[in-house]
Amino acid sequence: MCCGKSILTTARFTLMCRDHEAATFVWNVSERYVAGCIETIGAAYLPWGARDHEGNTNRRLMALWIADRSIPHTRHNPPRRLRAVGIEDADMLLALSGGTSPLDQYWLRREG
Repeated sequence: MCCGKSILTTARFTLMCRDHEAATFVWNVSERYVAGCIETIGAAYLPWGARDHEGNTNRRLMALWIADRSIPHTRHNPPRRLRAVGIEDADMLLALSGGTSPLDQYWLRREG
């Protein structure tokens, strides 16, 4: 971060399930949407929340799944706390941290 401006807006990510690739996609972090096509690599490794009843994923489902991994907006004063460490918002934290969670095996690997 520099001068409060985000260094990450749009990036290519691979959704990982432990060490297995599930899908690749482009995520516009600042606008909170999945851009372009999602390439499914390992359908069996897609999380339930990111696929429909037929086992397929799309931009809307992936964006909702990503949003569900972010810090809830009901948390007490997260914007002030995040800005204190130089992070604009919860979505930026998710992108920078790879969306890791101690609750499951999914994470986001940023290209490069």
